Amino acid sequence: SDDNEPYHQAVRGNQMIGEQSRSFAEIHRREQAEEYASSISSIIDPTSDEMLALNQVLYKAGDPNEIVVCSDTDTIKRSSIQTLQPETWLNDEVINYFVKVYLCSRDKNLCAETPGRKRTHFFCSYFVQTLFNEKHSDPSVRGKYCYDNIKSWSDNVVPGGDIFSLKQLLFPINQGNSHWTLGVIYMEEKRVQYYDSLGRTDHKKLYGLLRYVRDEYKRKTGSNYDITGWRLVSCSNDTPRQSNGYDCGVFVCLFSDFISKDLPLLFTQEHVNNSRTYIAKSIMANSG
Repeated sequence: SDDNEPYHQAVRGNQMIGEQSRSFAEIHRREQAEEYASSISSIIDPTSDEMLALNQVLYKAGDPNEIVVCSDTDTIKRSSIQTLQPETWLNDEVINYFVKVYLCSRDKNLCAETPGRKRTHFFCSYFVQTLFNEKHSDPSVRGKYCYDNIKSWSDNVVPGGDIFSLKQLLFPINQGNSHWTLGVIYMEEKRVQYYDSLGRTDHKKLYGLLRYVRDEYKRKTGSNYDITGWRLVSCSNDTPRQSNGYDCGVFVCLFSDFISKDLPLLFTQEHVNNSRTYIAKSIMANSG
């Protein structure tokens, strides 16, 4: 009736305001992402003290097995840190240290500064490798999902020991020692998503990460976990792509970086070309 028209107008107005707020928030996030991509790929003066110190680590000859970066039990050898030189395939020590030490430390600070923000957990690449028996000596077992292999990991390394209290979990994935990808479990959004700079999706890994959520709940509570409403999302068309054969590990570092800052993945191969220095700086700043 006409008597209800002011109410309907108010509802429509609130809907429009809500949509506009979401739109403005999304525009702001995109602007932040673009600015961040530019900042981490900015070129540092090669004559600066900072760059000279970095180059000592990245290029100086020495014992390849010498530990040049350490934080508690996480370490990087000279030969590993030097995979951050241009046109070089990153190895697991560099990627794991960047996500486990640097991004984890940053996430702690973000949560401390933002009341109510839930923690993000960064697993090392050995998690998925172990979950799928990828180093098993028996070929008939190799590649098969086995929750028992990692069932106690969350008790020891996840903040609070409970993945269900987290915002998200990130998993660097080494594909046959020839390619790096990333799996993410978004706990709050009930979504498992795959990120690959070549645009592919390992569906077995994607489903395996959802199985991990279900099995973890069963172990913790003794009850079956209802996965109704959960989504498995393949690598999307707008996931940034590499244009060479050696930058996949750098892409995984940046995927992890942007996602853990709640930023859309608005970076390109051009940004990646210059971001190895940023990764090296971040690692060195979180050593000792």
